[in-house]
Amino acid sequence: ADHLTPRVISHINKKSFFPVSSRRRDDDSYQIENCYRLLERAGQDEIINKDTPSEEGGELGFHRFYGNREDIHKLINAEVADHRAKGREMFVSHMELWKGNTGEMLREASQKKALNDWLVSLAPSISHRVWVEMCVAYSEQLTVEGLFHKAASYLLVCNKVEEAIQLLVNNKCFREAMCIAKSRLDSDDPTINNVFIEWGNKLGNSDGNFVQAAEW
Repeated sequence: ADHLTPRVISHINKKSFFPVSSRRRDDDSYQIENCYRLLERAGQDEIINKDTPSEEGGELGFHRFYGNREDIHKLINAEVADHRAKGREMFVSHMELWKGNTGEMLREASQKKALNDWLVSLAPSISHRVWVEMCVAYSEQLTVEGLFHKAASYLLVCNKVEEAIQLLVNNKCFREAMCIAKSRLDSDDPTINNVFIEWGNKLGNSDGNFVQAAEW
């Protein structure tokens, strides 16, 4: 998935969000067709004769910008399909956001394990529940990618402290787990002792460090 690094931002700024509709912009016959469509939108039907090009074929013309919601959605859908076919997911996510399709876009990204920081940041615009779901889903994705610390942080931001600790313990990040446990939990919380036990077992069984393991 794309991230908003300076390189990606520069790439976005240099590329058009509307490559499909722009490709025909310099076509004279197509420009005339667009003029007909704009006259039609403006109610100037008497100027348009029977030889006016049909709506078919003008599907992605610039006249769509002057149409209704259905018109602009047709244009956006065509542009999104082109961007998606070329792997330009950042363009896709921007345009789906413009269209108001944020929820479906996030669910699709979650299912494809293609979430990123920016997409998760959009989730609160839908609801707190969706934001929590996306944080958890992104944490799972990051765990698979081996980014355990970031995965734990995404659990922490939605107050899933014990889940974050367990994630780190499961991936042998005992010092990190202990820092969180002692910072966030009560001193007599059994989770702290459980982290010590898991850490000691790892030292004794895997590392052969029985002296240090005995200290736990």
